[in-house]
Amino acid sequence: EGYARMLRGAYEAVKRANPDAEVVGMATSGLPLDWIERVLIANEGVKCMDAISVHPYSEPLSPEDGNFVSRSKALHELLKKYGYEDAKLYVSEIGWPVYEGSGVTELEQALYNVRVLLLNDAYNLYDYIYFYEFQDRSYNAYPSEGGFGLIRYRAMPVKNPYTAKKSYIALSCFNNILGNAEFKKTIDSGKEIFSYLYNKDGKGIIALGTYKGSKMISFKL
Repeated sequence: EGYARMLRGAYEAVKRANPDAEVVGMATSGLPLDWIERVLIANEGVKCMDAISVHPYSEPLSPEDGNFVSRSKALHELLKKYGYEDAKLYVSEIGWPVYEGSGVTELEQALYNVRVLLLNDAYNLYDYIYFYEFQDRSYNAYPSEGGFGLIRYRAMPVKNPYTAKKSYIALSCFNNILGNAEFKKTIDSGKEIFSYLYNKDGKGIIALGTYKGSKMISFKL
């Protein structure tokens, strides 16, 4: 098919020019497994990329309700079927837009972004995750596209332009606390609470929270 031929040709040309260059393929909108399989079939087993990029959006659904884990596992199985189990996997876009209507709240955006990272650690799904995007855009033309950012838009009518949204603060905390930490296990805490154990510098760290509202939980440490 058209994209498969283009990808294969580009891969061969890039490798002739620089054998060490990494060719990233797919860069899909969403996670269309049927389309990805069609590309792999069309290339008839010939290697045409070093890494795969997907954009597994699910907004306004949470990562859990949007089946982030099960869809990503299905991608792994598909790639294994066609000999790409060792390819790097990139989420080169994911996020949740903050806006009135069918968007999410600023708090939900922060919670969902962090939970994607926790789920990725727990299930070892992707090598790299990039959030879309760093700064909000103008809300005037496309409100649904305007609120994905981690910081606020640069100009009026936004109050306090360039200031951090809750997502920026939440992701900064995640990186500061769990950056370079080793994921150990998921702790069974019931259906309403998520709980994960990490190890950092010989010390245990538990990342936990609720999917909705406030709950009480106790641990034997």
